[in-house]
Amino acid sequence: MEKASTEITKMPAGFYLVTTDTYQKELLTSNQASTATLSIHWETLPFLSLRENIQLGVPKHNRAKIFSYLQSVELSPLLLKKSKEDLSNIERIKLQFVHFFLQEKEIFFLDQSCQEVTISEKQWLLNFCHQLVEKKQRKVFLFSKDEQLIHIAFIDAVL
Repeated sequence: MEKASTEITKMPAGFYLVTTDTYQKELLTSNQASTATLSIHWETLPFLSLRENIQLGVPKHNRAKIFSYLQSVELSPLLLKKSKEDLSNIERIKLQFVHFFLQEKEIFFLDQSCQEVTISEKQWLLNFCHQLVEKKQRKVFLFSKDEQLIHIAFIDAVL
C-alpha cells in the first residue's frame, strides 16, 4: 500500500486508465490528503441541501468559487435546487468535481464512472479529464475494465 502512495506523488500529471484490481485497491487505500474519489454513488448527508453538501469541508474563503466551478463543469446554479435523487449520474459526477475543486484536490479517482453514463456523457467526461490534465496539471485515474478505453488518445498510460 505504501508503494502506491509513493508512486502517485512521483507520477507526472496525466490521465491514467487503471485496469487491474490490485493496483486499484492500492491506490484507493493510499489515503493521501490530495486525493478525491468520484463515484455515481455519491455519499451525501440527507439533511443538507446539495449546495451544503458540496461546501461541506470546504474552507470559507473557497466557498464563493462554487459558481465558477459549476460553470467549468457545464452545470447551471439552478441544479442546486434539485434533490440528490433527481440528479442524473453525470450530474452527480460533475457536482463531485465542483466539491473537490473547492477543496483544492490534485488527484482524482473515477470509480467505474464511465460504465454508468451515456456515450455522449462519457465523451464529455473523458474530454473534461483530459482538460484537467492539460490545463490544470492534475492526475486523473479512471478505474475501468472497458477495453475500448485503452485506445483513447487522452489516456497517457494503462496501469
